[in-house]
Amino acid sequence: MNAKTPEQKAKKVAYTKAWRERHPEKSAEYWQRWRSKPDYRKKKRSEALFRNHGLSWDEAHYLLELQGGTCALCFKEVAILAPPGMRSAHIDHCHETGVIRGVLCVLCNTALGHLGDTPKRLRAGLQYLE
Repeated sequence: MNAKTPEQKAKKVAYTKAWRERHPEKSAEYWQRWRSKPDYRKKKRSEALFRNHGLSWDEAHYLLELQGGTCALCFKEVAILAPPGMRSAHIDHCHETGVIRGVLCVLCNTALGHLGDTPKRLRAGLQYLE
């Protein structure tokens, strides 16, 4: 299920949490595989990139390469499949049109999301900080 609305996202989160509680051994096995097998992580990340943004592995890397391998906002180094200690790259896109804007680190992507992805709220935040 690819959640598009807040209601769909909440439903997906609740379903996933309930599944993990019902199947703790399968959940632990999944995360063990995720942590220990880079090929498995790459496969799952590739699937998510295509499912969520219509991007291939190479296209996502090309976008990041165009930005010099860094977050478009904070300029810290990011990676599509980040090793421990490095920020993971997130494909930033307009939630209304689906148009990809660039690549952000997890922290900057979350910050934009909390501000509603609106220039008005970003300007208000900047004014507050100044």
